[in-house]
Amino acid sequence: MSHHRDLVASQAELNEAVRQWVWAFHSSVRYPGELEKKLEAVERAYDNLETLQLNLDAATAPAVARDTSIRAALTDMPRKGSLRRDVIQTLVAYHSQFDAGMTCDDLERRLRKSHQSMSPRVHELEKGGWIRDSKERKNTRSGQKAIVWRPTDKAIERMREIGLNGREVE
Repeated sequence: MSHHRDLVASQAELNEAVRQWVWAFHSSVRYPGELEKKLEAVERAYDNLETLQLNLDAATAPAVARDTSIRAALTDMPRKGSLRRDVIQTLVAYHSQFDAGMTCDDLERRLRKSHQSMSPRVHELEKGGWIRDSKERKNTRSGQKAIVWRPTDKAIERMREIGLNGREVE
């Protein structure tokens, strides 16, 4: 029952964040900067809802299938429009262009997401076998060393199949 309550609360949080973004959009001339802050709140709420849904799906699966359900949710290609899919696309494109990887910090800047949104998605993609630790380290904006993530062969091949823009190749 608490899973259902958490899901309802998360949906309400997302609805409120969207309502606030719409207000900020209509008021953006009077309150510069509010629109971006409100959009970040919408993205965080959406990411929280998506994670909660994954956890709820895993929690409500039959006990014998729970580990396989979680693994399947992580190993299936993330759906178009999700942050996890955007991370894969970004890493594959960057790898193809520069033969290099990116840190979580690089991904945050490139995709204009907060660390709180990006870090869980990166770790989910690692668990699902979509990205890997390159064993390289690079300084972040704060000067700390961070893992350089690279796409796995699985991610590169799958993105080749559907095209980097996410559209299925005929």
